[in-house]
Amino acid sequence: MSRHAPRQKLAREFGATDIVTERGDEAVARIKELTKGIGADSVLECVGTQESMMQAIGSTRAGGSVGYVGVPHGVSWTGRSCSMHTSTSTVARPPCAASCQNSSISCGREKSIPAKSSI
Repeated sequence: MSRHAPRQKLAREFGATDIVTERGDEAVARIKELTKGIGADSVLECVGTQESMMQAIGSTRAGGSVGYVGVPHGVSWTGRSCSMHTSTSTVARPPCAASCQNSSISCGREKSIPAKSSI
């Protein structure tokens, strides 16, 4: 998924066969169309916004995997929004997380998980 020509070119060089330029619900619909209604096996979410995380979850097939890379900001979701859809969610904490001591990920289950430094 990209709207940036240089990134699209790089994606093609690495073997991308399709480029999705839509965002939000339109992007999810396009992914479903490309996968004959199934959704992607695995999705990497690399932006960290509410919209991008919901787009990643919606684009993934039932039982698929979503990898969250980076530092989420202003994001919350209920366990229901992804537990009935995906079987695996992975959150990667980058080295820059040390500077984000006040951020948190809300899992929607009565508590927040504070961000912790990985270094």
